Amino acid sequence: MTRMFVALAFVAFCHHASYSQERRPSFGERQLEQLIDDRPSMRNVIPVGHPIRLWVVEKFERGALGDRVYWDHHEPIHGAEHVDATPSVLRITRDQDVTGRDKWAMLVFELINFEASAHRRDLERKAIRNEIGRTEFAMDHMRLEVDALRQSQVFFRDHPIPGSMPAIDSFYFSLLGTNTEFGAYLSFLESREAHEYSPLKYFGERYDSLRSWTDYQSNVSR
Repeated sequence: MTRMFVALAFVAFCHHASYSQERRPSFGERQLEQLIDDRPSMRNVIPVGHPIRLWVVEKFERGALGDRVYWDHHEPIHGAEHVDATPSVLRITRDQDVTGRDKWAMLVFELINFEASAHRRDLERKAIRNEIGRTEFAMDHMRLEVDALRQSQVFFRDHPIPGSMPAIDSFYFSLLGTNTEFGAYLSFLESREAHEYSPLKYFGERYDSLRSWTDYQSNVSR
C-alpha cells in the first residue's frame, strides 16, 4: 500500500510540475501583462486569444532583428516611441486623456516600426560618419514612418480594434485615415499647428545630436 501511495504521489507531482511549466507565461506575455498593469485603461480592450493580442506577444518575443522587445514604463517624449537599442524598448503614454484603444493602436504601430530597425541603424551610422545630410536623413526616416503607417492600416483592416469610436479614439482613426502617399503625407504635416509633434523636426534634431556627439568625440581625441 505504501509503495502504491508513493507511486501515485510521484505521478501527481510530475503532472503538477508539467502543468505548471505549460502554464508559465512566456517572455512576450509577461511584457504585455506588465504594460497593461502600468497602463490599466488597456486591460479590457483586446480579449485574451484575440489576433491582435497574439501578434503583440509574438512581436515582444522576437523583434525585427530577432531580439526581444522590452516594455519601458517611463513616459515617452511623444505619445509612443520605440528605441532601437540593446535591448530594444517600447514606451506608451500614461496620459489618461488617451483612450485604451488608442494606446493599443500606438502599441501596434510602434511594434511595426521596429521592422525598420536595421535601416534606421544604418542611417545613424551614416550620420555619425557624415555620409548623409540632415534633410536626407530626416526624409529617409519619414519614408520609414509612412511605410509603418501603411502596414498598420493593412493590419487594422484585417484586425480592427473592438469597440472603437471615431468621436473618442482619435489616434486610431487618424492612423486609419492618413493618406500614405509620401507627398500627401508631407503636406499633411506642414498643415499641422506649430505646437503639434513634427516628425521632420524630431528627426532633424536627432541628426544634429548625432553630429554634435561625433564632433565632440573628434575634438576630445585630438
